[in-house]
Amino acid sequence: MMDAERKRPLAGHTIGGDVAAGTFSVDFTIYGADGIQSRRLNGVVDTRRLYSIVPREILEALEVRREHYRRFRREDGFVRQLGVGLVKMELQGKTSRTYIVFGDDQHETVIGSMTLASFALAADPAHERLVPGLLTL
Repeated sequence: MMDAERKRPLAGHTIGGDVAAGTFSVDFTIYGADGIQSRRLNGVVDTRRLYSIVPREILEALEVRREHYRRFRREDGFVRQLGVGLVKMELQGKTSRTYIVFGDDQHETVIGSMTLASFALAADPAHERLVPGLLTL
């Protein structure tokens, strides 16, 4: 493996490993169940969160289907059962499928570490950007 490859950050992680260093926002597009309807959104990149979150109303309007329900604990300790669906997402000119949570807060849109990993991207909060990341096996 070349030295440059060894130095690449891990996909789904934050450069420097300091996830508390801050978050930043990026634009992305999610597609509805028909693959045609779409919605351009702006979400906070937060590698402390595993799943991405989009408000339930937006996902329902795009007719995204809930694949299953999962129990999630929020940072404040509150536990909530929420739907999870599979969506097609476009981020930085790439398209991939990712699991997304039907959020219960209409003002919360988050891109989590699992989505970043599916795009082979890492978070660089110091420069408020996403960078190519190295996947692990």
